[in-house]
Amino acid sequence: MQERPTDWFTFVAQYRDGTFDRFAVDPFTLLRGNYTACDDARARQQEGSLKLGEIVLVYRDRRRVAS
Repeated sequence: MQERPTDWFTFVAQYRDGTFDRFAVDPFTLLRGNYTACDDARARQQEGSLKLGEIVLVYRDRRRVAS
């Protein structure tokens, strides 16, 4: 499956305790680079959509969420 500019990308936030959460990031946010997913994960923690805790790693998952 080929990536389209409208696809959202799945990222994984891994916590110090070994647990992880997945979250989707839109392609326009990623125009600034994959590192923006780290900022997005912290913002989602503050809004309550990701659990609180120390995030030690954020990486792009192979799955995509079609828009």
